[in-house]
Amino acid sequence: MKACESHPGDTHPELEVTNAEAILHLMREKGFSRLIAIYSRPWTAFSVHRFGIDFLREHGIHVVTTTTTDAPADYLNNLDHPDTVHTLVLLLTPLSMQTLQLYRTLSKSGYQCLVRHTGLLPGTSRRVTPSLGSIKAWVSQRIAEVMVRHHTLLGISPVGTFIGGGRKSFSGSPPYPTGPGTQYLNGHAPDYDVFIELARKGQVEQKESKPAVFLDSDDLHHPDLDGIGRSTPPWEGAYYARLRRFFDTVEATLGVRVVIAAHPLSTSTDASRFGSREIIKGMTGDLVRGSSFVIAHASTAINLAVLFWKPIIFITDMDYEDFYVGPLIESMAGALGKKPIYIDDPVIYKANLSTALHIDPVAYHRYIDDYIRMDRQGAH
Repeated sequence: MKACESHPGDTHPELEVTNAEAILHLMREKGFSRLIAIYSRPWTAFSVHRFGIDFLREHGIHVVTTTTTDAPADYLNNLDHPDTVHTLVLLLTPLSMQTLQLYRTLSKSGYQCLVRHTGLLPGTSRRVTPSLGSIKAWVSQRIAEVMVRHHTLLGISPVGTFIGGGRKSFSGSPPYPTGPGTQYLNGHAPDYDVFIELARKGQVEQKESKPAVFLDSDDLHHPDLDGIGRSTPPWEGAYYARLRRFFDTVEATLGVRVVIAAHPLSTSTDASRFGSREIIKGMTGDLVRGSSFVIAHASTAINLAVLFWKPIIFITDMDYEDFYVGPLIESMAGALGKKPIYIDDPVIYKANLSTALHIDPVAYHRYIDDYIRMDRQGAH
């Protein structure tokens, strides 16, 4: 059990390569000088950095970004290029009915494609009450799985390169068409790139009083709501009231202040939702590194708390339990050896706050290996 006495911060992540650096090496090795990056959301400054587009441009790669949120005629026009031999396509959208035309066009044109399957979360063991939209989304997902298994019958070629993250990304049925000629590379979850970047910046001077950081996943307004057939729930006001009361109790009981790490896609600047607490956007990695512990529902940013070996208090409530995020909170907490705290009753959760700060080192190491990056000795 000796390996579990250390954590990732005791190693030297600054000496490792980011996903973008690995892609740059691959492109130079294979003679690619142009990249077409196709995303399923509009490109933002956050996504440009998250997927290493800025890094590749800085190192001489001609990058064209396009999104499937545009009309097909618009984004497919970017694929009308005579030099497919020196062009690599970075696919950041899986095969589905919506992207069938895209995948067939890429195959017909002879493009080499690379996919990143690196942002996985623990699977859920129960379902919440479905809506008509969520049923449609479930059916679409099942259809997509069949399409991936039988992609050759649809005129779709396997992707040339598959970059995975943790062990789970190489198991099961990834939503991308692969085949005997697919090259598998070991990468990691995007948050590990943040971990590397912060390690390269060096240690920052720690304040005497480290705050607690709430990872605001902005679940009630998240853009993914439309994609899964959900809408903003009617209990929003009650939720924020409970959240403010919980933060008040945390600050009074544990003697720390709570700051809010805003979701990168959040557009709200209304600090009153959190009791006028400080909201900081675009610095989640720095905030987690300098925190005493993290409070969260369910989010990929929890990877940062695990990597920096921070205690995590998972929270839920009676409304979240039947919200689409509810089962994910339970599964993420369980994967890290924890149980969510219900923030409905202050008397109950006040008594559980101190024990909720426990870290299970075995679970943390296993989570890193499964969902963030594989132990390189167990590389695919």
